[in-house]
Amino acid sequence: MSIKCSDFGGMRVGAIIKTSYDTGSYLVQRISEVCTCPSYTASLNGDDSPSKPHYHFTLKDLDKRGDTSWLNGYAPDADGVWRSVWNDKDYLIIDVGGVVSDYIDETGTQLDMF
Repeated sequence: MSIKCSDFGGMRVGAIIKTSYDTGSYLVQRISEVCTCPSYTASLNGDDSPSKPHYHFTLKDLDKRGDTSWLNGYAPDADGVWRSVWNDKDYLIIDVGGVVSDYIDETGTQLDMF
């Protein structure tokens, strides 16, 4: 399954996102294939039943000198808002600073913008 920007409300590799619970800014580096894994908490309690279809994100944490971070278990709702399938109060804010993929080379070095 390929991910298309038009299908996912602007979510794409290269987007800058934050969470509703005030973490980030993150640069999206990878978006998983659709997944139905159980939540981590549920699996610790022995519940391995599938979750609603969702995606996992590999990110570069722009607030912590480029550390790798992950956000797991998000899917777009009917309004195109990316919400956690495990806690619908948690959502992602997309393009808080634009798309920076044009300004960072493959080694993660920021390039001159002017």
